[in-house]
Amino acid sequence: MLIPPLFEQLPPSLFRPLAGQNGLRYWGLLTRLNEELWGEGVHAPGELVDKVRVVRVIEEHLIHDDPWVDDEGQEPGSPVSVQASNRYAALRDSGWLAERRRGVRPVATMRPIITQFYDALSAFAHRGPEFIGARVHSIHMNLDAVMKLADGAQFHEAANQARSLWSHISNTGVQIYDLMESLQRTTSTREFVDGFFTNYIQKIYIGDYADFRTSNHPLQHRDDIIRFTLRASHEEELHSKLVHWYTHRLAGGDSDRGRRLFERDVARLMRMQLIEEPLHRLDREVRSANQQALMYLDYRTRTPRAMDQLLARASTAVATLDEDHIALPDALPIEPMAPEWLAQPPRPPANDLGSALHRTGPTPEALALDALRLRMLEARTVSPVKLASYLARHLTQGAQVTSDQLAVESILDLSCYLRLLLIATRSQARSEYLKEDPYVRMVPRVRVAFMDGHTENQYLRHRRFVISREGMQ
Repeated sequence: MLIPPLFEQLPPSLFRPLAGQNGLRYWGLLTRLNEELWGEGVHAPGELVDKVRVVRVIEEHLIHDDPWVDDEGQEPGSPVSVQASNRYAALRDSGWLAERRRGVRPVATMRPIITQFYDALSAFAHRGPEFIGARVHSIHMNLDAVMKLADGAQFHEAANQARSLWSHISNTGVQIYDLMESLQRTTSTREFVDGFFTNYIQKIYIGDYADFRTSNHPLQHRDDIIRFTLRASHEEELHSKLVHWYTHRLAGGDSDRGRRLFERDVARLMRMQLIEEPLHRLDREVRSANQQALMYLDYRTRTPRAMDQLLARASTAVATLDEDHIALPDALPIEPMAPEWLAQPPRPPANDLGSALHRTGPTPEALALDALRLRMLEARTVSPVKLASYLARHLTQGAQVTSDQLAVESILDLSCYLRLLLIATRSQARSEYLKEDPYVRMVPRVRVAFMDGHTENQYLRHRRFVISREGMQ
């Protein structure tokens, strides 16, 4: 197992400020330092800044920030300048800041690797709706360039994007389920609406989810991605160039490790074949979340307020207020107290019995059309039994037969013929994939493979394939 070398890049003490009681305030302080000192348009990561200026930025942040707590859980009462020096020392000792000297003046900086780590954390904290179509299009463009240039870097990048895409789709459903479970514990409609639209719509929801049911489907390039990956895995020249790149750029010259890394990336890209499964799970979670939100909002809008409490408060107020109080009307109305002014009890609606249903049986023409449709469907459905019967008609005389010798005398024969052509195409995949292929398993102990030349009949023209029994030449 390849363990990511995290602590070879980052000091272990880097997480200490964020893990304490002041973790949220340290994170705000780091954000302030990056925006004002090492952010875009200011100083580049690694550029030296006077320590006095860094401490001054920390002081300005502490003045407007909530009170910090010390290790004993008490509010620090020391001056702001002392607190700023202590926060600076904590960031320096943990590795967020690096202190050096320029002559006699102390200077500070944030190393580039630390800045990259901060940018990754900030991007994670500000993540919004994902657009799957853009990721799939990027994978497709990278693999298309690999087919032309045999560039291992683009193949590796496409595999990383495929892994990230699969992980995002798989995790989104779980995030939606956890979010809706937490929203169900809210006590007010405002909290529910705020959590639903802020956390669900703005952060978790997939931006192009609505395109899944249109012609602009985000996964429309998936078949090309699988085809490019199979070419990279099976074409000898392209395969050797990519493995050479992995060996010398990622594996340090170790050919075995380079081959394993290449096969790992191939497996990541081939998982795009199975992406429908997590998408179906995600679709169920999205539908469930939408239904829960609609039912909750409908319930809260239809449920009357606590009228008993409002009436009790009004009665108490009337009994305690003075007679000439401004909140009381000049004179109480007399007419609304009469019985005829009171609301009438609700009357149940009369049952609408409707008219009786008249059943009419199907006409002979409709029955004939249904029978014809069933026969058409039966003639075009290829089952293992039908395919075995078709093969038995042609393998009776010899151990093998080519596609030139196959007879097509009916629609069912043509359907079986096309199924054998599909099996020959899928048989070109690697052996570990063939064991689980449902089409290849339809013809046990029979091998279907392409050979040189072409077959042309009155229906098709395609590469010639040969059918042979396993164990016989």
